[in-house]
Amino acid sequence: MTNQKNFSVFRYAALPGIIPRVRLIFKTGFSQVAFLLASLYSMIGLIPRGHPYLNSSNMGRFGIFNVIGVASNNLIIDRDNIDKVIMFFVTLVGLVILGLQFFVLALAMVMAPAFAYAQAIVFDDIFTITSNETDLAFIGLDMVFGVPGIFDSCISVGTACSSDPADTILSGTGVFPWPFHTALHSMFQLYSLGLLVIAVMILIYFIIAVIAE
Repeated sequence: MTNQKNFSVFRYAALPGIIPRVRLIFKTGFSQVAFLLASLYSMIGLIPRGHPYLNSSNMGRFGIFNVIGVASNNLIIDRDNIDKVIMFFVTLVGLVILGLQFFVLALAMVMAPAFAYAQAIVFDDIFTITSNETDLAFIGLDMVFGVPGIFDSCISVGTACSSDPADTILSGTGVFPWPFHTALHSMFQLYSLGLLVIAVMILIYFIIAVIAE
């Protein structure tokens, strides 16, 4: 009995139920989002009125996947129900993007920040920037995001990053932003436009539904 208890303590310390808890969050959590999603599906006729998911007292007893399952059972894919099909898949895409945002947020919380400081650490001036061109944090930001006119490090202005001629690891190429940065900016633009299109479609649908009612 003691060995079993010790094993349970060790298992909790090594892996404190991360996967079951995440599964529980997506199954029974996000009660506000699940109720809002059920209300949206009810407005377009995918969930019948009077369904238990539309009762606010039942919030927390069902999850997002339960609502999607009920809506998918009532979804008829044909030309007469094209508005319902569009709204159903638009909400699915929105939920996927929301999930990606939570994943990126969790990744940012797990990753520890690094102090980009080359000299002996003096905490009085660790956040004091003497020169944008040689600041390691600004150099890193320019190398990753490549936005001209913001950080103005040696990477973006095309100057030498070090006074040592033998130091060729960091050096401004004079061609900024790089092709990698252009591709990254295009990806961010596509992501922003996708969110904008989804938001506009939901807004237009609500306006049409309010006018029709």
